[in-house]
Amino acid sequence: MTQALEGTAPAIVHIVDDDDAIRDAMQMLFESVSLATESYRNAQELLDGLQKLGNNPHGCILLDLRMPGMSGLELQRELDERDCRLPIIFITAHGDVNAAVRAMHGGAFDFLTKPVDQGVLIEKVDAAIRESQKQAEVSAKYAEVYDRWKSLTAREAEVLQWVTRGLASKQIASKLKIATKTIELHRAHMMHKMQAGSTVEVVNMYRIIAPDGETVSRP
Repeated sequence: MTQALEGTAPAIVHIVDDDDAIRDAMQMLFESVSLATESYRNAQELLDGLQKLGNNPHGCILLDLRMPGMSGLELQRELDERDCRLPIIFITAHGDVNAAVRAMHGGAFDFLTKPVDQGVLIEKVDAAIRESQKQAEVSAKYAEVYDRWKSLTAREAEVLQWVTRGLASKQIASKLKIATKTIELHRAHMMHKMQAGSTVEVVNMYRIIAPDGETVSRP
């Protein structure tokens, strides 16, 4: 099974189902393979529970399609609006093609119909947790690079953007009508603050916060 990332809380399998017996059975299954679980009878209980966990909870959500109050698909949309990126696996006895298509178009990780083989369910959850770990790594790297970028002065950030376009210091100096030595000084400070050992490295860093090559607006 997947291991928790260093410095992060253990993954939690969030089980949302209005059937007490199903929730209990799933909890026993995942605890038998050393996965932590939390169970909820309805959508609102999950939303309240996730709010208590704070930003970027780690794990996945097992979600029933039909529940009293907010349905599984409605909850999926609400989680998306709240920018919750936990992978969602729908599990339902009432699945149909239209519901599955809507769920997958909404970004669901998978859609399973009851009864689900226990081995298959564990495999799907393990894969979803791995996806959650991947997202956590990407988010952490983005935050790290973004914080470094924010430490740059306006001129250093401008030099960085020209560097990402392949311009040498002399060319940047010509663009900005500044002495080449001044550009080289700004460039050295920028490289130090970005903790980059080479031009290739700093360009790759910038692509993390500007994957399409656009100019990033300063906060």
